Amino acid sequence: MQGLLSTLEEMGKDLELCEKDLAEFLESKRRIFPRFYFVSTNMLLDILSNGNRPWVVAQHINAMFQGIKELKMSGSPQTTVDALVANEGEEVPLKKKGSLKLNGKVEVYLGDLIERIRAELLAQITEAISDYVRHFARQAEGETGEAPSVGAVAAMAAEINYRNKHLLGAMIVAGWDAAGGAQIVSLPIGGTVVPVPWAVEGSGSTFIWGYLDSEFRPGLDQAGAEALVREAVALAAARDGSSGGVIRTVVVTSAGAQRGLLRGGEVPAFFEERQLASRPVFPQPC
Repeated sequence: MQGLLSTLEEMGKDLELCEKDLAEFLESKRRIFPRFYFVSTNMLLDILSNGNRPWVVAQHINAMFQGIKELKMSGSPQTTVDALVANEGEEVPLKKKGSLKLNGKVEVYLGDLIERIRAELLAQITEAISDYVRHFARQAEGETGEAPSVGAVAAMAAEINYRNKHLLGAMIVAGWDAAGGAQIVSLPIGGTVVPVPWAVEGSGSTFIWGYLDSEFRPGLDQAGAEALVREAVALAAARDGSSGGVIRTVVVTSAGAQRGLLRGGEVPAFFEERQLASRPVFPQPC
């Protein structure tokens, strides 16, 4: 028994040191992914220790995301998120960018999951707003006997957008009517309705504002306008990881809407995207 007290004291000091290091480690993970603050220390340790097993981490999803009951996952093992299930049972499939594969560090792929959820909900909310505006426009047409003007439709969209600005972003309304002809209206989240000669929004728009400002010319014919749009979207896709694949176009005239599609091989390619005929041979270091 001699020396037992000093041994216990040393063990106590070592335990305090371990607890301090563990607390600092957990705090570093919480700073990277703040939703870890919502869970207990024991649950966080379970999440981190199973970081390479996303299907186990998914069992704690409701503790980190209060509105999500579970994740619909696929694969063997299950590492790919295909849809979200809300507490009320509503299922939200990941359609905008497709399924998300969870791999790497748990705090990183959970951060990726947040970004994917935001993008998906924003896309679906925007589609819902479009559906509402179409519904109100048809109601107005039924009451008045004529289609509402582009300005009237833009005002409807601006009202809905402004009332839900915490969920939505800027929107664009474009169309044709007998009074004003072809028109483009920009709808910032502040609620204003701004007629403009051209407008651009979306994740890739940051990269092409300067290009459109430089290349747009008043009085462009349909062929010139389509060519400008194709090249602008291709430029955005070349820089923005959320864009790309194909280019869908809609030309609105007095005759109606004409839809077009450029598949991957038809999308304009730029220097850094072009495939080299042969790989360059670099000299070997001495």
